[in-house]
Amino acid sequence: MPDRLPDIIVEHSTWTLRERRDLPMREYLSYYYQRNGLGEAPDSYTELGDSLYAYVSSGRWLVECPVCRTAAVADSVDPLFICPGCGDGGWHEVVFPENKRDIEDTLLLRRGFRDFAPSRNWNVSQTVDDLVAENLDHGIGG
Repeated sequence: MPDRLPDIIVEHSTWTLRERRDLPMREYLSYYYQRNGLGEAPDSYTELGDSLYAYVSSGRWLVECPVCRTAAVADSVDPLFICPGCGDGGWHEVVFPENKRDIEDTLLLRRGFRDFAPSRNWNVSQTVDDLVAENLDHGIGG
């Protein structure tokens, strides 16, 4: 085992569950959907609701329910979401930014990983230049 795990911006495909290991995103969400008393998750992925946009909060890619604001770790490998909190009517496509890697590289310059990454945040209204400016304001990079 390596001395230290790699420092990354986490998404679902990098995690495992205690109860069940290595579930693809839609199975993970379906599992919690049913576990939370919402019945069987719809198995149709052809009629998706509005697209939802992934964002970074404390070093994790998240996607949020537009109804109840429940958030889950997003997954660019299997970019689907159904709210395990309220069900919100079905599956949604999760959209990641085209410059995802640039955003991650910029955020990874900030303290994080074992420090819970409180300053590793990005929202869809920010550009990479905005992140670079924030880094410079805090003495990072230059």
